[in-house]
Amino acid sequence: MARAPLPKEIENQVLLLCRRRCCICFGLGGDGEEKRGQIAHLNRDSSDNDPDNLAYLCLPHHDQYDSRTSQSKGLQEGEVKRLRSDLYKALPSLIANRARKAPEGAEAPKGSTNVGGAQTEPEEGSDRNVRIAVATFIVSVLALVAVWLVVPEFRKWSGLDKAKVEDQLNEKGTISGIVVDRDTNQGIGQASITVVGRTEQYVTEDSGNFKFEVAPDPPRRVRLRVSKIGFQLLDITVEPPVDNLVLSLHK
Repeated sequence: MARAPLPKEIENQVLLLCRRRCCICFGLGGDGEEKRGQIAHLNRDSSDNDPDNLAYLCLPHHDQYDSRTSQSKGLQEGEVKRLRSDLYKALPSLIANRARKAPEGAEAPKGSTNVGGAQTEPEEGSDRNVRIAVATFIVSVLALVAVWLVVPEFRKWSGLDKAKVEDQLNEKGTISGIVVDRDTNQGIGQASITVVGRTEQYVTEDSGNFKFEVAPDPPRRVRLRVSKIGFQLLDITVEPPVDNLVLSLHK
């Protein structure tokens, strides 16, 4: 039975991610050049067109992966997936390095620049360098975005998990301790504790003890202002969570 063709949308997606680089050539030999090749189904199920099950391989490695032999240990699915992940991570650097290299071919006339085979008029050196830097940056960003959206391994490696980031931003820290008279070391009740720059305000118990939760701003520090009639103001910066904090007021 003839193998069903890979959907064009998925084929283009895989080719865009790898830029026609063979992950086995790159992972085993450090070869990051473009190759003629085919897209392999890593679990050898041609009906499974999940991008995570697909990898672009050069023709020799595609044939090697598809072959089965009892004489030697062939390439394994997990091994190729790891090599593919390594390639995707390194791809922005490979593209950037290639963009910085001088184009091969006929020598350009003196004072002109050969870009993609076309001759351009001479430019100021600084302006040309800026254009190259901007183009390299854009290509790198687009490649990273494409990899992050499609490849689960890259999202795990990068740590850019949206839910995790939101949880960290919303995480609250507990601050607890006691406000005391510096001279007598006795607890001060009904002392006011204000989070500077915010609306939160707390009052100590009769014993001087306090405990409250606050969501810290980056870089996870909050400034507290402690006041009580008859005592001097006290300003202190802490990094939640903080336990057994002793705040001494001076008359």
